[in-house]
Amino acid sequence: MNKILKLSIVTALSGFLVVGCSGTPDAPDSETSHSTANMSSVEIHAMHVHANLTQEKLANIVKKAGEDAGWKMSKFKIDSFIAEKTEDEETTSATVKFNKESVVITPENDDLKEAIEEALSK
Repeated sequence: MNKILKLSIVTALSGFLVVGCSGTPDAPDSETSHSTANMSSVEIHAMHVHANLTQEKLANIVKKAGEDAGWKMSKFKIDSFIAEKTEDEETTSATVKFNKESVVITPENDDLKEAIEEALSK
C-alpha cells in the first residue's frame, strides 16, 4: 500500500511537470507577428488587394506572377501556395496565403512580393 501511494505521488508530480513545461507561450502583443515552431518572431506584411477579384482569379494572378518570377508555385490549400525557388544550389521557400482583401507571404520575400504586387497593379 505504501509503495502504491509513493508511486501515485511521483506519477502525479511528473504529470504536472510535463504539462507545465509543454504549454504554448503567451500570445505576442503585436498582431503583426506570430510564433513559428522554433519560437522566433516573424513580421507579417499584408499586400492589400484593391481590385474586386474572385478567389479563383486572385489565385491565378498570384500563381502566374510567382511562376513568371521563376518560382515553382504549388497549390497548398484553396487559399494558399507553397512557393519554391532554387538559385546557386540554394532553395528558398515561402507560403503565399491570400483572400479577396490581401496577400501574405511568410517569411517575407522581396522578390516574390514585388512580382505579385506588380501583377496585382495591372
